[in-house]
Amino acid sequence: MPISPKFLCAVLGLAVTLLIACPQARADQQILDFTVLADGDPIGHNIIAIHRQADLTTVKVSTSIVVKLATFTLFHFSQTTEERWRGGKLDYLASQSNDDGTRHQLCARMTGAGLQVESDGT
Repeated sequence: MPISPKFLCAVLGLAVTLLIACPQARADQQILDFTVLADGDPIGHNIIAIHRQADLTTVKVSTSIVVKLATFTLFHFSQTTEERWRGGKLDYLASQSNDDGTRHQLCARMTGAGLQVESDGT
């Protein structure tokens, strides 16, 4: 049974948040490479790269999942995300995903009025 992309995004977002907030995870650069499993079989990868410099933390996440039956692709999901955190607060986020052929884009920027979010052009 494939993993729900919404569930995967929620788990990845929580993991990134915990890594940023966790004092023992502090280092200039950290790369985490996870294999995504379904019923014990590898179906993809999730790579998280964290770079810290002064009060700026940049997090880049790349996810790729493909579920196949023999040579036929039953489901595919890919997503790339870049986050910039200044002083522990989200300053910028850009994400592009392909959820089994449906493409999505998300962009969030800190402005004087607060966090401005645009999703799929809205």
